[in-house]
Amino acid sequence: MIFKNINKGEVRNNLNYFRSLPLAAFDHIHPRWACGNHIDKLLSSELNPHAGNYAFHYVDITEFIKKAHFLDVNPEKFLSGDDRSDFRILTTLWQWEHGGYVDPPDIGPFWQDKSKITFADGQHRTIAAYYLNALQLPVAIHKTLIEEIRPNLTLYACKCL
Repeated sequence: MIFKNINKGEVRNNLNYFRSLPLAAFDHIHPRWACGNHIDKLLSSELNPHAGNYAFHYVDITEFIKKAHFLDVNPEKFLSGDDRSDFRILTTLWQWEHGGYVDPPDIGPFWQDKSKITFADGQHRTIAAYYLNALQLPVAIHKTLIEEIRPNLTLYACKCL
């Protein structure tokens, strides 16, 4: 365990230590998403497909990274040196390492460039999963936006109910 005997609050105090670690130090951590058989672990009740407004899909994470417009995280770096951004990534890793689940990213079309995808929430979780070599990423899409996204991103079925 990389975060052995450390709580979330201590992660912030140890940012420089975690930044000094090679990426391989995190290899044992695997993303755990609150969807599929773990839909009951969703923190955002608004995203729950049972509520009727959102649908979950899987996307190829490499394709997604290429087409995503990131707001305040650099997809070319795992930990960028920005305290706020790095803390969010490390908190996600801490959660996964301790058996927790996180909500899938909430995505939609980027209003300035409809060929791009952007985030309502979840860009740091996406980067964490990408650098852990995840192949697929579950995403939550408001049902009114699915047809707008579909021409620009391959969406795969996600059985979440």
